[in-house]
Amino acid sequence: MKKSFRILMLTFFLVLTCSINVYAGPRAGYGDPVCEYQSTLGPKIESYSKTWNTKEKLMQVYRELTKNYVSNEISKLKYIYLYPDIEEGVSGYYNADVIVKNDGTYAMGDNSYIVLLGCNDSSSLSSISKTLTHEYGHHFTTYYLVTYEKKYGKGWINSQYAKIRGLNTKSQVINYSSLSGNSKWDIAEIAAWDYIQLFGNPANKVSVDYKDVQERADYGYSQTTYLSSNSYPQENMDLPLATHVPGLYDYWANMAGGASSRPSSYYTSTLSVSKKYLVQNKYNMYKITWDSMANGNYEYTIIMHPKNNSSNIIPIKTTKTGEQNIAYIGSYAGARTLIENYSGEYQVRIFIKDANGFTYEGKGATINFDENLTPVSNYSSIFKDLLKNHWAYNYIISLYNAKIITGYEDGTYRPEGTITRKEFIALLMRVSNLSLTKYKKLSNDWFVRDGYLDAAKAYSIITTSDYGANYKNLKLDGKITRQEMSVMIGRVLLANKYTVGVNEDYTKQFKDFTAKNYKTEINLVVKNGVLNGYPDGTFKGGNNASRSEAAKMIYKTYKLLK
Repeated sequence: MKKSFRILMLTFFLVLTCSINVYAGPRAGYGDPVCEYQSTLGPKIESYSKTWNTKEKLMQVYRELTKNYVSNEISKLKYIYLYPDIEEGVSGYYNADVIVKNDGTYAMGDNSYIVLLGCNDSSSLSSISKTLTHEYGHHFTTYYLVTYEKKYGKGWINSQYAKIRGLNTKSQVINYSSLSGNSKWDIAEIAAWDYIQLFGNPANKVSVDYKDVQERADYGYSQTTYLSSNSYPQENMDLPLATHVPGLYDYWANMAGGASSRPSSYYTSTLSVSKKYLVQNKYNMYKITWDSMANGNYEYTIIMHPKNNSSNIIPIKTTKTGEQNIAYIGSYAGARTLIENYSGEYQVRIFIKDANGFTYEGKGATINFDENLTPVSNYSSIFKDLLKNHWAYNYIISLYNAKIITGYEDGTYRPEGTITRKEFIALLMRVSNLSLTKYKKLSNDWFVRDGYLDAAKAYSIITTSDYGANYKNLKLDGKITRQEMSVMIGRVLLANKYTVGVNEDYTKQFKDFTAKNYKTEINLVVKNGVLNGYPDGTFKGGNNASRSEAAKMIYKTYKLLK
């Protein structure tokens, strides 16, 4: 004799929870399905929603499901139901059919299913995909814990999974007790979130580009508080991310047969508070910097939360490889002042996403918004957003006094903003000792009208070997990199008869230098003190340059040629 029972796992809009309940199949009162589709590997999809009313649409749901990593467990998922309405706060749930054998061990039955709710108002795949992935994460983890570990319910706390994840030593962990409202420590929910991180559909890992207080103050961006995978990679933020748990990926992959990509040994990036400012009265501002990852393209997201409340996530800023690793937290005074009133201690954290969509966490820092700071000695009388203690202050003011730079019409310089190729070439040509007179022409474009473009071409400051035939790849309004700046300055030095010896190689000091075609130009700027690398021995030529970095290099070129 065998008996079976089912566990119902509910997915809420903001908090994902699970609770014990029993359902025998599709809900009563909805009549016949609007449409049906039987998949090739497992579930039959039945829609009771007028929005999902064709076989082709249900096939798309199935294809969306299989963008997650799926294996043998999919054969034990019998149905996916799509219903038009929604329960209060619930977007979906999973019903596991688990059989208790005579010997007391467990096995998977054949009648597990997933329910997606609110489908009349969810007309796109993206609107249901996250719920679908989360509920399939319940199915995936339940199947392997039951099939291979022969454990279920309260027995999961004694599973190998719980030991690997470190859950067996934490008194807060509960089992299928979502009625308590504490899904954060529910072992089933933790497992489902692990599935999303390690095996989930990459389409569900699209990031939000968060803007910090400086960008919002100076450029008028609105604050985005919506939490996405790059700011909220798992529900329980008091636990290490799934990618940081040794053996966790292999535990699931060995049972499921592997996957197409796997997380690397987790990355490290150290975040630190580099400067503190008193903006107004008791309102503090903190400048945050962090290390870049080497060899690859990465995305960095900075978040913070009260020190003892990891559920209250506040997104700060998102950057990518090549951009400045700087964020401002708290209040800000620049082109305009923006007061954000925080009090108490906050934990600042950095999440790093790699090209495969895996997220890792670097070393964070702590900020105390109640500490007493010494007031900043005001801003420059020339540029209202340039602090007198800014590292590039003297370079910027000297160039202004020499009538080489002017800043923006609103009275700002925006020292941490990026600089375009057009802007940099114009500054460089002004200090180059090269004549622009015969290259001036009538044009509505100031860059052409003042001769900067044709002069830069004529003196080979920019060439077709850099940017393609007819300069087709020269995006003048695009952001310029540190390498481009260095090469252009090197060519100005060549035009001014500066030389470098055949056996002189100053690029050896940069462990990441690979641009052999530009070795002469880089050697010239390093030899003559225009360019310095970073303290860690890198050049970071692919990084977009800030206006402060550009000012420093233009000033040094100006002094050298003067």
